[in-house]
Amino acid sequence: MAKDKISFLNIIFLICNGLAAVGLVAAYLSNYLNPKLYFLTALCGLFYPYIVAVNICFIILWLIRKRRYCFISLLTILLGFNSLQRLYQFQGEDIPSDTTNLVKVLSYNVQILDAYTKKSANRETIIRFLQEESPDITCLQEYCQHNTPQTDFITTSELQQLLDAKDNYLYMPLTRNSYQFGMVIFSRYPIVHRGRVIFSNAKTNHAMYADIKINEDTIRVYNIHFQSIHFGAEDYMFARQATSNTDISNKEWKKGSMRILRKIKRGYSKRSAQVDSIVNHIEASPYKVIVCGDFNDTPCSYTYKQIRNLLDDAFVESGKGFGYSMIINRLLSFRIDYIFHDKSFRSYEFKTKVIKASDHYPVSAFLKLE
Repeated sequence: MAKDKISFLNIIFLICNGLAAVGLVAAYLSNYLNPKLYFLTALCGLFYPYIVAVNICFIILWLIRKRRYCFISLLTILLGFNSLQRLYQFQGEDIPSDTTNLVKVLSYNVQILDAYTKKSANRETIIRFLQEESPDITCLQEYCQHNTPQTDFITTSELQQLLDAKDNYLYMPLTRNSYQFGMVIFSRYPIVHRGRVIFSNAKTNHAMYADIKINEDTIRVYNIHFQSIHFGAEDYMFARQATSNTDISNKEWKKGSMRILRKIKRGYSKRSAQVDSIVNHIEASPYKVIVCGDFNDTPCSYTYKQIRNLLDDAFVESGKGFGYSMIINRLLSFRIDYIFHDKSFRSYEFKTKVIKASDHYPVSAFLKLE
């Protein structure tokens, strides 16, 4: 009887293990399949780290039970080894002794500098952080400047002074009520040309670029904010409750999960078209390219892969650890903020700084033109 019971358990474990392995394969496919047509694979890509963790648990389970079924998950994980590199890096790359042509680049979604909530402490933390980091090129998403003279918000002119940008900046504003918000690029080096990439399927998300002359070279820096999911306070609250010990009724669970899935699906669909337009723009660039921004997509996604096909990921080249840049709670963390660069650059000391003044963490890297 005991033997039959164990065999039955093994069958149950095998079925669950098979589903976990299939989910992992679907996550790999999310890099290549347009999420507008294949949403389920995109969803598996979103939760790739968690699906990997489940498969690792099955490997341990089968090893404990002394069964060779551990190869189901082991081989599936090894099949996507490149995806693991995007998830975690064991060793970073230190700054070289020769700092010639070494440029520090920083990207940060500053959450409108808390203009709506008027949390001056967060705003001051962000400004102080930028001053201390002192990057050569700074790309900010969800940047905000109040357009009334009575405001106590930090202004673009003040940031120019703090970042030693002078007139070398590019600000693309959008207007909402009495606020101006959008994106900005500050540069210590001269900006010789500038422009914007319009997303036809978005009202507020867009991209901008600046051609920056560094010594004898000119490089094109993109600052991108791909389609947001537009989670509201109720969505974040539901996500925290769903990943904690909070009791949720079946009705609330269904309502909350379906609302979030609809928003995620809409975001995936729009980003797939947006990244295609960016890829075309990058391919037409006459200069070497650096791409910064909030992608609202993980490293296991169609959006990421399209950019990765052209450029190197600074985190993969010189990062360390997980590099999560958006943390909802201790169980929900994602890497959605990036610095990509032309293959003729080399990346050093990619870092994600834990600054709790926005819903994102800033990322930075030193880039050297080889």
